[in-house]
Amino acid sequence: MVAPVWIIDPQEGTSVDDGAVKISGRSTAAGGKLRWEILRIDGSVETTYLNGTVTASAEAGQSGAFSLSVNLGPGSYEIRVSQLQDGNPAQDLNVDTRGFTVK
Repeated sequence: MVAPVWIIDPQEGTSVDDGAVKISGRSTAAGGKLRWEILRIDGSVETTYLNGTVTASAEAGQSGAFSLSVNLGPGSYEIRVSQLQDGNPAQDLNVDTRGFTVK
C-alpha cells in the first residue's frame, strides 16, 4: 500500500544543518494542493513556525512529487503535510509528520 502523503526528507529523528532545509515527499493526489506546517518544539510546547501550501507535480514520472525549501535556525522541529479536501480547504486529510533537529 502507498501512503496518501509521504514525507521522504527529512527522515524522522535526523539532524540537518541550519540554513536552507529541503523538504520533499509524494502524494497520491497528482497535481493536488497540499498544506504544510512547520512547528518549532521547545520541550513539550509546539508553536507554529512556518506554513503554506504546495502543489504536487502532475508530470509523468514525477506524479505526486512535492518539495519546498525553508530557512531554519538551530532547534527541534516537526513538519506536517496534508492533502486539502476539495470544496473544503479548511479540512486536512491524510496528514504525515516527521520530527527532526536543526544543528
